[in-house]
Amino acid sequence: ALAAAESEADPVALVDALRARQLACCAPEGLAERTALAARMLEAADALGSAWVEMWGRLWRIDTLFETGQLRLVQRELTGLGSCLDRLSSPVGRWHYLEGAATLALATGRFADAVRLAREGFKLSSDMGHPAAIGGLSVILSQSCLHVGLDQSGLAEMYDLIPAHLRPEAVDTTQGVATIFPALTLTLIRLFQGDRAGAGTAYALAGPIRSWTPSPAMRMAAWGHALPAAIGLGRTRDIEFLAERFEPFRGQHVANGAGSGTYMGPVELQLGLAAAALGHLDAAVEDLAAAVTTCDANGARGYAVQARVEFATALARRQAPGDLDEAAAVLDAAASEAGQLGMVPFTSRIGLLRARLPAATAARSPLSPRELEVARLVARGLTNKQIGQALYVSERTAENHVQHILVKLGFSNRSQIAAWSSEWRATDA
Repeated sequence: ALAAAESEADPVALVDALRARQLACCAPEGLAERTALAARMLEAADALGSAWVEMWGRLWRIDTLFETGQLRLVQRELTGLGSCLDRLSSPVGRWHYLEGAATLALATGRFADAVRLAREGFKLSSDMGHPAAIGGLSVILSQSCLHVGLDQSGLAEMYDLIPAHLRPEAVDTTQGVATIFPALTLTLIRLFQGDRAGAGTAYALAGPIRSWTPSPAMRMAAWGHALPAAIGLGRTRDIEFLAERFEPFRGQHVANGAGSGTYMGPVELQLGLAAAALGHLDAAVEDLAAAVTTCDANGARGYAVQARVEFATALARRQAPGDLDEAAAVLDAAASEAGQLGMVPFTSRIGLLRARLPAATAARSPLSPRELEVARLVARGLTNKQIGQALYVSERTAENHVQHILVKLGFSNRSQIAAWSSEWRATDA
């Protein structure tokens, strides 16, 4: 059809054929061709003077920029898309814009903005009666939950909004576009709630992993959302299956091929997570180190924290010469960024990992001797005033010590200091 439209030199037919071809190439394998199709669509928009055609060309380009990890260029395209939409006044276009902006916010560690934009998009698409309304919100909150936790993401509250006919117990996962996602969302919620049995039941509702049939555009998203569920449940064969799916796409990033909504960092991060879960520590260390480098370079701040913490964990498990010292240094680099981004699950993990590093690294405490003493008093439940009295310093000085400890460890509250201090004392002993 595309060849026929080109031979007829009919610009309207060419646009229709380009749209069909873009969907035909929306699987991860089609990235290179879709990059060229986006450029051709924008050329057609110029020839026709059509803001509607320009909108699609820019949306396609945004997809490919996420898939190649070029996050800094996404904002430029979103700006151009916004100007285009000003000429259209299209609610569909506005929804796509909000979904793209939410995905970029998520990718760059602006989690509150991501949730706000996703909720705005949900309201707009709900008002339109769009069937994908809840899916667009769910996918953003699910990814946010992995970095900031269940409560801060609002994922559990969102799940209550899923219509009855889309809930996992009512869906045939062998049919439809994205029918595994409700089950994976519920699995993630149950894992965060500490309900492993409930998570297993929810995961089973998605059906056997080899029977899944997500749309080609959403294969990466399906694999990326399935991996933490499979790891959390210890499903070795599913982890192996997912690693095999990701392997051919090294150098790409986990994103959708037709429409924003998913960005889960470089493929090497997923491969490193899978390798670590399978006990392949050399491969895990290599892939996670590569993920750290990639995320630092493209500005994926939350994924850089995640990659560092997983990298440090793999190093501490492997314990080759120099691994423990490198793990401690990697955790130091992750701590303050995790604290700044509000990544509570990771600040907690960093504190526990530091405390559990073998005694060979005990001398590498990030705290000064005085701060260690203050941390021990915090663990005993003393207030700043009581700490000052115990150490013969002012309450203000004690408060400053506590603040310095929070910053150094990347924590947000005193209970995290208490947990860290207890773990540290056990390791030191």
